[in-house]
Amino acid sequence: MLWVAFAFGSAFFAGITSILAKIGIRDVDSTLATALRTVVILLFSWLMVFVVSCGDCQMTKRYGFVYVDADDEGNGTYQRYRKDSFYWYQKVIETNGEVL
Repeated sequence: MLWVAFAFGSAFFAGITSILAKIGIRDVDSTLATALRTVVILLFSWLMVFVVSCGDCQMTKRYGFVYVDADDEGNGTYQRYRKDSFYWYQKVIETNGEVL
């Protein structure tokens, strides 16, 4: 039933984003305003992923672009390494989406 909370959270943050689009960003280029709203949405989206994955401290479920050297019992160096998905996404951004 956790999905219900996330559904309401998603609707709430979509509404907040819409309100910010109407009143919070004046005299700003429309492209920049869209980029700012997108960043806000992405931050909240990843926040939800981290909340779910850290809720029971499971390290076997790996999300994101960075690998953390740790297991479910807390063993490991906790060093961070970039995953292959990081380099793939970096290439997509550099080529403006031409390489997918």
